[in-house]
Amino acid sequence: MYHINNIVETNNLVSISSGYSIGSYDVSCLSGNITLHRALDGASYEGIGKGAINIEHLPTLYDDIGAFGNPAVTVDAP
Repeated sequence: MYHINNIVETNNLVSISSGYSIGSYDVSCLSGNITLHRALDGASYEGIGKGAINIEHLPTLYDDIGAFGNPAVTVDAP
């Protein structure tokens, strides 16, 4: 694995050690309330450098702007 930064490396270590996918998010990029719920039919978001990511029916984090992350996708929204 290549080095990105300490936060990403810590997430990778915890994910590999625990078997659970985790994420860290820049709170200055989030807006309003954060909720976790199942994504709707046909839902997607733009992943970082990956184009559209299909999140249909997956547990997904949302803020007031929209979807930004979920435990099943390895690349989250910016």
